[in-house]
Amino acid sequence: MLSDPVIDVEASDDSPGNAVSSPPLNPIHRFIASIPEKVPAFGILCALLGVTICVFQFIPYFIITIAKRYPFFGPPGSRLDLFLRCVSGTASLVTLYMAFRLMPLSDAMTLYMSSPVFVTIFAYFILKERITVVHVTTGTITIIGVFIICRPEFLFGHNKHHHKHHYEHRLIGIALSIGAAITSAYSLINLRKLKSTPVPVIVMWYSIAVVVIGNCVLPFLDRWVLPRDLYTWSLLVAIGAAGVVNQMFQTMAFQYESPGPISVTRSFNIVLAFIWEVAIFVEPIAWTSLLGAALITVSIVIIAINKTYKMGRRLVNLMLRKVLTKASKRYR
Repeated sequence: MLSDPVIDVEASDDSPGNAVSSPPLNPIHRFIASIPEKVPAFGILCALLGVTICVFQFIPYFIITIAKRYPFFGPPGSRLDLFLRCVSGTASLVTLYMAFRLMPLSDAMTLYMSSPVFVTIFAYFILKERITVVHVTTGTITIIGVFIICRPEFLFGHNKHHHKHHYEHRLIGIALSIGAAITSAYSLINLRKLKSTPVPVIVMWYSIAVVVIGNCVLPFLDRWVLPRDLYTWSLLVAIGAAGVVNQMFQTMAFQYESPGPISVTRSFNIVLAFIWEVAIFVEPIAWTSLLGAALITVSIVIIAINKTYKMGRRLVNLMLRKVLTKASKRYR
């Protein structure tokens, strides 16, 4: 496996992090732009997951699991699915963080958000769900969007100076982003099979898996590099805390709203990724990235509308059935 380029903890004056630090950028922007040069991808993973997730996720959910006497290892029939969910979820997180180092943020996030298409494929083979015309259409649109974002040189030519950061291993970043989308989709399939498993048990074991797997991978890649100053630690902890809050709000959203509208709102992450790339990293955005992101977003919206329509029909049919049942009982 090709690992990240070796980067010293102390960035030099001619490092890419400082090359982006033009006079119009303030010190905060300069610091954020230099984080990838100071802390390698797996160093960031170890720091924010080993500290933040352990504190904010594992400890509270461990206490809840013990207090409510949930089965610590999950129900007897779902332990393999719980294990696969933890491994696939961790793999998705690891590959996504590596992709952020090797390609533009917006492209990596767009490819990652194509996971609903892979969910459909896994649902067909694993859950034996039927594939419809909508699934085929959205899958085709997504593949076209991914192809455009990949920008193969035989169609679009080679533009080495498109980004201020030259991404030498961009193809590996693309593969990692798609891998993150696939493993994320497989993780969601396993979550659907864990309906009888208490949520605190799932989150607790996921937190353990992330810390254990992350620390097992680090020695093999020789990337055990931690931040040296409190400010960098605070930023990494803030990233982890934001991720924990994101999971909490997302879980609450699924309790009050159907998956369709939530999928649409999640696709807004693509828009935010483009905004952050321009505002913070001052990276130019290629028209191919915008077109590919637009196609993938359209696919996500179509899938969400289709799911919402199906759920609406089911609710209407259920309500009509109840009304007709009550009416028939009344006139008997």
